[in-house]
Amino acid sequence: MQAFLTKYSLPIHLAILASAVLASLCVPLRYGGITVFILAVSAAEFVFLLPSVHTGETFVDARDRVWRGLVRDAFFYVGILGLLIALSQWLNSGCSLVYQPSANAWQMSLPPMPGLPFSVKTSTAGEVLNRSVAVFVAVCALRLAVGKRGKRKLFAVLGCVSGCIAVIMMFRTGANPGAVVPLPVGFLFGFWAIVGMGSYLGVCQEPENTGIHPLLVILGIGANTVGGLYFSNVFWAAVLLFLILVFAIYGFFFLARRSEAKQLMSYGCFFFLLSGGAILILGYFMPGNPIQRHFNFWMTVDLEEAWNIWSAAWRTRMDAALDIWKGHWGWGVGVDGFREFLGFSVTGKAWSAFKTDPGLVYNDCLQFLCEYGLAGFVLFLSAFLSLVIPVVFRSRSFLAQQGEAKGALDRRDFLRLDPFFFTGAFAVVLGIVQAWFASPFHAPGYCLSWMMVLASLPVFLPEVGD
Repeated sequence: MQAFLTKYSLPIHLAILASAVLASLCVPLRYGGITVFILAVSAAEFVFLLPSVHTGETFVDARDRVWRGLVRDAFFYVGILGLLIALSQWLNSGCSLVYQPSANAWQMSLPPMPGLPFSVKTSTAGEVLNRSVAVFVAVCALRLAVGKRGKRKLFAVLGCVSGCIAVIMMFRTGANPGAVVPLPVGFLFGFWAIVGMGSYLGVCQEPENTGIHPLLVILGIGANTVGGLYFSNVFWAAVLLFLILVFAIYGFFFLARRSEAKQLMSYGCFFFLLSGGAILILGYFMPGNPIQRHFNFWMTVDLEEAWNIWSAAWRTRMDAALDIWKGHWGWGVGVDGFREFLGFSVTGKAWSAFKTDPGLVYNDCLQFLCEYGLAGFVLFLSAFLSLVIPVVFRSRSFLAQQGEAKGALDRRDFLRLDPFFFTGAFAVVLGIVQAWFASPFHAPGYCLSWMMVLASLPVFLPEVGD
């Protein structure tokens, strides 16, 4: 029991923390924000008291390693500054609309402390602050205190949790078509479907070290895939389906090189049974569901006209966000400020572009700039670079090592890489692309999931000399 606690107590706690954030999609807790904050603080305590102990280490050695890594970690300092901005937005919130007779117009009142980061609504700013603390703690823990096996188990479990939430939400909205569903949840389920492919192949590669049955992981993949198709718009549903097929073929070749024929047959059977089961359920037991509507749409739509309508609305939203940002370029307009300040920027026929999702720019990069200002945008970019640089460094080291040993790279060199690196890196890059054309980071739990996977990628690359 002691050996188990020293290795997996922190990953288990991170799994509970991430599951609490993901569960807010379908089980809104009365004190959900406080729950997430308490779990995050408790996880931070575990980072220093029970970090994962590497082979040959003692508790004292592991704690010293975590402290040394924390002092040298650029993300830690950038994250602290980001939390201070989020804290200021929460403390400096509470603005409201006031009428100015002299100008004969409505204006937003000044925050309690003008000149500092602010937010319009206190409750929204507090919710984002709690989730920001969760992201900060989870990323630091994964970078410094959780080993490779712990990460593999953690992501396999979270994929299953996300799949369960997708199933619950699909049945809930199927029973109540008028239920309100956050638009970007399809991106979240699609993200975990892609990441889950790497988790499944990793579990098959090391079944004795993970303790998780591959069937559970692939069921999670199926549930997340169907959830991603169900809750996404027609374009992103088609992209997700294509990517799942591509990674399924990659998984076949990966297992063909490393596994026995029995395991390869099981993989194929699982994949086709899940596909057939999903088609049967959605086609005959849930008629008129969004996936059927997507298919019917593709059969009848004028793609050029649909693209022109969407791109015009997209440009209108971005113009509005830029206009709002120009008036608050330093600190932005706070959490969900785009929705609150939209009426000061949009007039007349332009409102037709905001019939649905008026709080979303459909460009997370620009919306982050609008709501957090240039200071917040620079901090987020710095945090992103601090997580990407280790991935780039290890990738270059691997390519250089293989090039020196063989003189040239071939397909087998890439099949040697851990499959979680491929699927995780692709999911991260896909999130960046989606963030330019949509709002994936506004799905509860997406930012946490994306940052956790990005922070974990370096450990799934071979070290120099391996």
